[in-house]
Amino acid sequence: MIKLEELGTVIDADVLIIGGGFAGTWAAIRAKDFVDKVVLIDKAKVARSGCSTFAAGVQLCPTPDDDLDVWKKELVESGGYFPDQDWLDTYLQNQMERVKDYDRWGVSVERDEKGQIARIRGRGHINTRLFQFRGPKLMQVLRTQALNKGVTLIERVMVTDLIRTGDLDHNNSEIGGAVGFNTRTMEWCIFRAKATVLATGPMSGRIGREVDNCTGDGVAAAFRAGAELANMEFCTSGNITVWERKGNVPGINMLQGHGAYFVNSRGERFMPKYAPILMERSLLHVVCAAFCKEALEGRGPVYVDMRHFSPETFEKFDRVIPRTMTFWRELGVDPSKQLLECTPHWAVSSSSGQGGIKVDGRGATNIAGLFAAGAVTRSLAQGIYAVGGVATSSCNVMGYLAGENAAAYAGEIEEVAIEPEQIKNIQEERSCPLQVKDGLKPGDFFRRLAEITTPAQYSMFKNEKRITKVLSQIEKLKQDLPMLAASDSHELVKANEFKNHLLCTEIVFRAALERKESRHYHYREDYPYRDDMEWLKLIAFKKENGNIVIRYEPLPMDRWPIKPAKFVKISHPVQMFIGE
Repeated sequence: MIKLEELGTVIDADVLIIGGGFAGTWAAIRAKDFVDKVVLIDKAKVARSGCSTFAAGVQLCPTPDDDLDVWKKELVESGGYFPDQDWLDTYLQNQMERVKDYDRWGVSVERDEKGQIARIRGRGHINTRLFQFRGPKLMQVLRTQALNKGVTLIERVMVTDLIRTGDLDHNNSEIGGAVGFNTRTMEWCIFRAKATVLATGPMSGRIGREVDNCTGDGVAAAFRAGAELANMEFCTSGNITVWERKGNVPGINMLQGHGAYFVNSRGERFMPKYAPILMERSLLHVVCAAFCKEALEGRGPVYVDMRHFSPETFEKFDRVIPRTMTFWRELGVDPSKQLLECTPHWAVSSSSGQGGIKVDGRGATNIAGLFAAGAVTRSLAQGIYAVGGVATSSCNVMGYLAGENAAAYAGEIEEVAIEPEQIKNIQEERSCPLQVKDGLKPGDFFRRLAEITTPAQYSMFKNEKRITKVLSQIEKLKQDLPMLAASDSHELVKANEFKNHLLCTEIVFRAALERKESRHYHYREDYPYRDDMEWLKLIAFKKENGNIVIRYEPLPMDRWPIKPAKFVKISHPVQMFIGE
């Protein structure tokens, strides 16, 4: 009988955390308050990769002087009534404490003339406010805090699968850790853990994104292990990132918060006709669709106008979005003197936690031993997408609570038993691309999937016929997976990333077929309205006995205090009919 140690390096943990962004590092820092062995794995290097490191510099910033009932109402209404109202008080109070931690740790944030944390309005904000930071510096502080507390960092290891305890039938089993391989040496690592926290970030693909290694690994691994996913239909989303048709860089939220204008080729500010109250500070599902509609109806290209900004504003941008400013300088453009052409990028993505693993207020999933936090989950604070800065701040709070509750769970577990045959089967399956000769490289598959899912008529403005067409083409891609080839560890990482992203994409479009309305990022030409009579409900997906099972979960609007004034159908703010 094969021994576990013969299959790779075995590492034991009380709490295992997978993913080293805001959510993962906060989970590790908090878990270490309660248990001895906290291990954090990252596919690359903590504070040097991932969405948190390249975040464009804002988090929600409540204070004791704010009327949190007003904040809560704004989050619920902006989030399409999908935020978890039972959890929002916990979120807002906990985020206040996390901001205090940042202040105590000396995190570099923008401050006012009195030395206090400066707060601004951003995307979608009316009463709520943000603080501004620089992603790499904040992540470096979190890395240092984790190391100082004794968290073990294991970097450049791609986790491929979660491990079930017990025999191969996994009857009444729990999650007992994970398995993965070193992205440089291909050495296999087996992580045996009493509790596991997934914090692997969004499912954003590798083409056209600012961060290309967040491919849905955690969402896919959780789904294969039996975890429920929710809100997946809202995971075709976008951002305003493509400048002068030359490349991608984030930062539009900062520009929106400081009063940038969006103008079409006629020089018209067009957002007032789509969103007369928030205008350019509208949420991305409105802004991106408006940009696209202006272009499709012959009023493109579209530009961002910052010529009215003060020199002090651009000096601030150099501090909080330096990557964006550097990119513009390399392009040879000066936003203080000229319009900048800008294009939305829309794809399968959940960068703001609008859909993913279904968790409760403790960060627990439906599987014993498995917790999750951050953009890998359906964020309880966002619902779908509330306002700018909630994504990053909810990572703090969800990570903190998931780490605490995972540690409490681990404290009740005496030992973890892993069946070696399970590990062997996983290793053989994930290594298959290394055995393929004269096949297709992962990049070829990613491009094919992008061609299927990225065009506006398939991603932004859907209908039943086109969704069905996408699903049919995804089936063809699945049939071609035996041709997926990898010649080294780097390509093996990308091959497994593609399989994960393909699985996530399939569920996204299956969910889009189910939701027969248009709400936030999810737009259906055949149902161009938000339907609060029928669709204030979650759509949950789960794998059972090799099949995908779908269930509906109505939101508890009968007991939640904040609800629509009327339960009616409301037209989507950006109407578009592309036709066939």
